[in-house]
Amino acid sequence: MLWIVTCMVLLTGCVSLQMGAPPRIDHLASLTPGVSTKADLLMALGAPRGYGKGRLSPDIPPMKLWFYEYVEAKGTDISLQILVVMLGKGENESDPEKYEGHLWFYSGNKLTKGYSDEAEGKK
Repeated sequence: MLWIVTCMVLLTGCVSLQMGAPPRIDHLASLTPGVSTKADLLMALGAPRGYGKGRLSPDIPPMKLWFYEYVEAKGTDISLQILVVMLGKGENESDPEKYEGHLWFYSGNKLTKGYSDEAEGKK
C-alpha cells in the first residue's frame, strides 16, 4: 500500500528528488590520458559512486571503470548526468593504472503524456 501512495505522490509532481552529486566535468581538462594517476582522478573528480570493468574492443584488455552519477527529479522534469571514467594498465603489468579517457552522458527531459504515448507507439 505504501508503494502505491509513494507512486501517486511522485506522479502528482509534488516531490523533488536528488540522488548523487553532479559530476565535476569542468575538472576533466586537468586530466591527461596515459599520464594522470588514480590520485589525480580523486583530486579532480572526487570519489566515484560506483566501480566496474569493461572493454571497448576484444583486442584491448579490460579497463577499470569509475561511475559518477546525478539524478534530479522535480515533478515530471527529470535530469540524469553520468560520467564514466576509464583506467587502464601501462605496457607492463607492474605499471600503475592511469586515466585513459571518459564518457559523458547528460539527459534533461520533461516527461509528459505525449512523450509516453509516443514511446508506446500510440501517437
